[in-house]
Amino acid sequence: MKNIRYVTVFSGLVILAIAIGFILQIPVATSIWPWPDGRLSYLFIGSILVAVSAAAIWIGWTGEFGALPAGSLNILVIAITTSIYFFNLTLEKGRPNMIPFGVMGLFSLIASGAAFLWSRRLPLTTHVPSRCW
Repeated sequence: MKNIRYVTVFSGLVILAIAIGFILQIPVATSIWPWPDGRLSYLFIGSILVAVSAAAIWIGWTGEFGALPAGSLNILVIAITTSIYFFNLTLEKGRPNMIPFGVMGLFSLIASGAAFLWSRRLPLTTHVPSRCW
C-alpha cells in the first residue's frame, strides 16, 4: 500500500506541473493541447488539473484511499466525454490528427475505471481532531 501512496503523490505532482504549465502558458504544456487557445482557456484547463492534482496528492499523502472512488469517477466522466469528442472529430469531420487524443482519453478511461473498481470497497475513515480550534 505504501508504493501506491508514492505513485499517487507522484502522479499528483506531475499533473500539478502540467497545470502550472497551462496556467503560465509554457509551450511544453500548451503543446499537448490539440489546438491553439486563449489565456482564459488555458487558465480553465489549468484549474481543472490543479483540482485533480490536489485530490491525488491529498489521497496519496494521507493514505485515505477510501476517497479514491469519487476522484476516479470524476476523471472517468472527463475521459469518456473527451474520447467521444476526439473520435467524433476523427470520424465525422475527417480529422485523423485527433486520434492520439482519443486514444489518450481511452487510456484515461481504462485507468480511472480500474482505479474505481479497485477502490470502491475501501473504507473511508473519519479523522476527528483531538481538539477544536
